[in-house]
Amino acid sequence: MSSQKKAQHTEVVSWEDDSIKGSNFLERPDIYKGKSGYTDILRILTLPISHFICAVNPPNNREGAGFSAVSLADHEDIKSGIVEGSDTDARKRAEATCPMVERGFPIKRRFVCLVHHVQRSDSNGRSKRINQFLPMVFDGSKHQHIRMIAQSLPTMASGKRRPLHAVELQVTCTDAKFQKMNFSLHPTQTAKWSEIKILADEFFADGWNAQGTGCEMIEAVLQTDERQRLIASINRVLGKGEFGDAKDDSDEWVEDGDESDETPAPGKPSNRAGRKPGTKAGAKPVRSGKPARGPRKPAPADDDDDESIANELDESLDDADIEDYEEED
Repeated sequence: MSSQKKAQHTEVVSWEDDSIKGSNFLERPDIYKGKSGYTDILRILTLPISHFICAVNPPNNREGAGFSAVSLADHEDIKSGIVEGSDTDARKRAEATCPMVERGFPIKRRFVCLVHHVQRSDSNGRSKRINQFLPMVFDGSKHQHIRMIAQSLPTMASGKRRPLHAVELQVTCTDAKFQKMNFSLHPTQTAKWSEIKILADEFFADGWNAQGTGCEMIEAVLQTDERQRLIASINRVLGKGEFGDAKDDSDEWVEDGDESDETPAPGKPSNRAGRKPGTKAGAKPVRSGKPARGPRKPAPADDDDDESIANELDESLDDADIEDYEEED
């Protein structure tokens, strides 16, 4: 009997492996989610990392599933060129870098932190120990609630405010679908910070740090997809075929790699013999009658993703360094 050798580019996967997600996009790590009617105890271990995502949904109520993905554009270009709208060059760079921004899909600001999910309790007070480290992704509204708690913490002997990672929060979920939550300071501590830090060190390349750098789970949340994969995914959502070769007359889009350097005027023949405007070589003719539209103006970021909120929380937590914190029994 000949032996079977596994190819280097393949992997045998056990049926017990539950890490594989049903998606054509990047596999993301599990993230913290509240459960309606339950109260959790959390410890936020890192400063919030700001990033922008784009929501890609089918147009005109067309059937099909959309998706959200981290924008490829530079964070500062989106912030100054689109959110604030004060820098035209930054907007152009963002549109040139990210096909989702270029296409005008809604841009939303999000934050990610690493949290320690300590326990979960039901409405009858029955508690279950969770003891799990997870990334938590949230919007500007939750950012503001957490900021208020961080700024309410007492001052230590060193003169600095007690860091947020030194306390535990009580989180009550009122709507699991939209992840609506109420945050408050937990009155007691289930574990000392020195004990939690030892466990948290394992999730960082060089040990825990308040900035969240080197944490694989955070990096996985912030990982971006390849540009061409995003273009293919956008075209699938828009019903234009996996690779964007087919177009309809509702909203044309010239993607990277199109042979045409210019859009023929409506009603005029293409300069390429035997081809109608808006088609590629080998592609079937499509309906015409509307001129190809350029990139739409990107939708503004959420109103609750206010820049001042982010700055205030970052400033209130900038002393979150293990050397500056003396644990109080």
